[in-house]
Order: sequence, then C-alpha cells, then structure tokens
Amino acid sequence: MKQRHFWMFWAALWACLPVLAVEYSGKCGENVTYRLDTETGVLSVSGTGDISLVDGQTQAPWYGQRASVKSVVVGDGVGVPRYDWLNGCDSIEEPVYNSSTFYYLPRTFFYYHEVEYDFLPEGRKHIAPYACANVKGLEKLVIPEGYETVGDQAFYNCTSLGTAVLPESMKVLGYAAFQGCGSLYAINIPDALEDAGFNCFLGCNHIEKPLYNDKCFFYCPSEMTGEYTIPGSPQRINKMAFYESRLSTVHIPSSVKVIEESAFLQSYGLTSIELPSGLDSIGMNAFDFCGNLETIAIPDNVSYIGTNTFRGCPKLQSAVLPHGMRCIPAGIFDGCSELRDVELPERLDSIGAYAFHGTGLVSLSPLPEGLKYIGEAAFSECRALKEINLPETVDSIGYKAFYYRNYILYCTKYCV
Repeated sequence: MKQRHFWMFWAALWACLPVLAVEYSGKCGENVTYRLDTETGVLSVSGTGDISLVDGQTQAPWYGQRASVKSVVVGDGVGVPRYDWLNGCDSIEEPVYNSSTFYYLPRTFFYYHEVEYDFLPEGRKHIAPYACANVKGLEKLVIPEGYETVGDQAFYNCTSLGTAVLPESMKVLGYAAFQGCGSLYAINIPDALEDAGFNCFLGCNHIEKPLYNDKCFFYCPSEMTGEYTIPGSPQRINKMAFYESRLSTVHIPSSVKVIEESAFLQSYGLTSIELPSGLDSIGMNAFDFCGNLETIAIPDNVSYIGTNTFRGCPKLQSAVLPHGMRCIPAGIFDGCSELRDVELPERLDSIGAYAFHGTGLVSLSPLPEGLKYIGEAAFSECRALKEINLPETVDSIGYKAFYYRNYILYCTKYCV
C-alpha cells in the first residue's frame, strides 16, 4: 500500500510540473530555414526561394509537432510552397502572409470570424498553392486587384464557394485551383488571364456559361449539348477545356493556333470537328477517348502533334495527316478499332510505338520510301491487316511491331 501511495504521489507531482518548451529548427528549402517554438506556438520561416522538401524529407519537418503550431511568420524573401506544407496544422488561428504572397487561411476561419469575403490582404501578387484548400464556409471570393497568380489547389474542394471575382491583374490559375468547388456557379475571366492549369474547374458542375477571353478558351460546361461555335478570336484552347463534353459539333475559329493537351479529353458526344487551316499545334491526349468521333482531318500547317492524340476513339473511320509530317507520334490512333483508311505522308521517316495498335487498318502497302523507324507494337493487334510491304530504308523495327498471328508480312528487312 505504501509503495502504491509513493508512485501516486510522484505521478501527481509530475502532472503539476510545467511542460518544458522545445525549439525545433532546420531547413525547409534549399535556402529556406524554419524555427518552431513549441511554448509560443510560433513557426518562423525565413530565407530566399521556395519552401520545398530537402535532404530526403517526405513531409514538413515540423509535421510531428504540427499540433503545436498556432501562428506562422514568413519572411519577405520566401517564395511559394511546393507541397501542402501546413497540412494538419489545425491550431493556426489567423491568416498567414508576407508582403508578396498569401500563404494560408485556417480551414475553419469562417466559423469563428464575421468576415464574408475580404480576408485577402491588398498589395500582394500571389495566392500560394493549397492556401485555402478545404476551407469550410467560404461562400464568396473577391480577390483584390494586383494579384497575378492563384497557386495549385489553392481553393481545392471549397464546397461552399458559390461566386468568385478575379481581378483584372490575374494572369495564371494553377493546377486544380478550383477543383471540387461543386457549388461554384459564377466566375469571371479577366482579359489578362493567360493560363489555367489541369483540372482547374474539374467538378465545378454548376458553372453554366463557357469561360473565355480574347486570348484563350478555358472551359465549356459539360452539360451543354448540340453544336457550339467558340466565340471571339482566341489563339488557344486550354487544357481540359471540353473535358467530358456532350457537344456533338464544335466550330473552332480560324484564329486558334494551339489546341492544348487533353483539350477534348473524353468528349463522348463529339461526332465531328473541323480543325482550322492555320492550326499549328495539337497537344498530347487532345482527343483521347472521344468515343463518337468519326472523322478527322489534320491541316498541313500543323507542325506538332502530341502522343495519344486520338487514342481510344472506336468510331473513328478515317484520318488525314499533314502531308509534310515526318513523325507519327506514339499512340496517336491506339485502339481506334474502326479506323480503316489512313494516307501516310510521303516524307514520313518514323512511326511511333503503338501508333496504329488495335486499329481496323486493312492495308498499308506500300509504306513510304524513306521510312526508317517503326516503333514497338506500332501495328500490333491490327486483326484485319493482311499484308505489309516494308521499304528498304527501314533499319529499325520495335518489339512486336506487327504482332498478330494472322499477318502475312513481306519484309525487305528484319522484323521482330
């Protein structure tokens, strides 16, 4: 009994002792350092350059003490974070910013502050990546004039956000900047806006009108049907602009020079599209998995076509390639099972891997003289293809380039 009382006495005494404060410090970027005082709860970040993981770090170096972080002070030389650096720091009570960048808004800020939308300080240029991700209760966003960039996932999954007002100074919206904002129905596009990253408006299903300016067409609501003519004279169609579109026909103005990657990704309703003669570039996956697209004619002016451009278009029956094209990109018609007619350019010197994999091609005889390279599985699983004549110029054929048991090959060189 005495021994028990002895240990109870020491346990009670230990509980009454003040908690010893501990300071942590180290690097949180190539030229950025931090200092965390667990007694005051202040995390100080200073130096120059971006906040990043260094020296094998897989998470913020203060992550183990994240519950101790109550406020953050960021020096003016510090750039933007390259990862969700304050993830789990749920005890932070006030917004974090320096003279140029807004870094962080507490996720429950609007539960405890009578502020509607003017939480962003004026005189700054950047909203950092993840700054307001998953914030609860944010219904209206007004970004003051002078801000130029919204970082990756800055407003990701702000499910209460209904309206957003961007300043005329805004130039860039980052990757998934507004992704998951399912209540967002109104947002303006400033004339100065140059780029919106992948998935910028993914899941914003209540936006009813297309988003564009004179430079670029950014977003088309997936619920629109029928025919649509892109208004104005934009030079670019942005990444994911027509993602999962139900439109059957899209008319592209002659001003468009660039169709960016994944611009029409999974536009299942699209049956026809006429590309303008002045088009210069088509990005990778631009028409990936357009399940009802039937024909495509790529203008001769096009100088760049990305990989997998028309992959998985099972109803595509014919395609016209630019006459001066020298390289057919990898996977360009991969899985286009109904594609039976393609005229190959005369100056062609290489065919990329999986370029015609699984197509319905019946004949490719002869291939153009000057062809040197045929990539891996370029014509594999082409079940209707019975005969291929290879020109003498071919000097490299990839693994299983013509793989299918029913082929009859006429090769003047080796085949693998």
